[in-house]
Amino acid sequence: MNASATRKLAWILLPVALAAGLLSTGQTSLTEAASALLKSGFAGPDALAATVARAGPLILAGLAAAVSFRSGVMNLGVEGQVYLGAMAAAWVGFSHPPFPGWLHAGLATLLAMLVGATAAAAIGWIHERFRIDEVITSIMFNYLAVLFTAYLATYPLKDPDRWSGTTPLVLPTAQYRPLWLGTDLTAGLVLVILAIGVVLWLFYRTRLGFAWGLCGLNRSVTAWAGLPTGALITSSMALSGALAGLGGALLVLGLHHRFWAGLAGSVPWDGILLALLADNRPLLLAGLGLGLAAFLNGMTGAEAVTQIPSSMGQVIVVLFLISALLGRRQTRQALGQEAEAA
Repeated sequence: MNASATRKLAWILLPVALAAGLLSTGQTSLTEAASALLKSGFAGPDALAATVARAGPLILAGLAAAVSFRSGVMNLGVEGQVYLGAMAAAWVGFSHPPFPGWLHAGLATLLAMLVGATAAAAIGWIHERFRIDEVITSIMFNYLAVLFTAYLATYPLKDPDRWSGTTPLVLPTAQYRPLWLGTDLTAGLVLVILAIGVVLWLFYRTRLGFAWGLCGLNRSVTAWAGLPTGALITSSMALSGALAGLGGALLVLGLHHRFWAGLAGSVPWDGILLALLADNRPLLLAGLGLGLAAFLNGMTGAEAVTQIPSSMGQVIVVLFLISALLGRRQTRQALGQEAEAA
């Protein structure tokens, strides 16, 4: 085994060892805890359906980040775009529409994507027009979007039958149709697969995707080649926001059927980390999203056995992602040094 492979293995085994140590602190043996984790995440059709359903918003958030990263823009406003998309979908979803019911879910989804795309494109335009760092503007935008949607759910759009700040349930016509009765697996899975296919096609089969990649590598060279860097950045941000808005629609129309403050949890930021870990490769990102969803669902099952809170799963996930990112960076630095020495 060469030095590079050894480094990669060490960085992978480090969080695994930490996770094993955490699980072994419970009231059962490590073997029983690991068995409960695997059963809840993978074993049986119900567990698989729950994992796939939970992975959908994670993958869409990751794709949203990957699209912006490809053009060299750090869209850290995915969280805000998810919340705006979720609120837009909820608003259309619980309204009684003056159009046929079979259009209800589609229009709610389209509005969620449009709202997300508009918000993200505005961040990209501000970055290009005024040369303001998009990291700052996108993070500030998150606060505005999250607080604004929380206000809507607490006051003007609040469900009058509930004391907490939530919107009314979306109407059955706006809910995604179940693919597997008795589970959370809905037609939203089809939208996730389509999103992965569209991003793959754009990245590797179109001039636009090539131009995004060139802009991400070197913006000066892109401008020298006569390509409109401003339009490229704005377009990638618009698609990024549309995917984030679609993730918000999936949370409301496919999983929870209403909006409430804090609905998305850590999904947007987990998606950003997945995009970084996958190096913006859509298929690898989808696989990592499924693995993350399976682990988080597994921790819920392991909690009943070990008495360790399932929220500790997020701690393990963060440790693993940080370890993997550090390991990839050190591997690249080592390869670069070896190339220079050669």
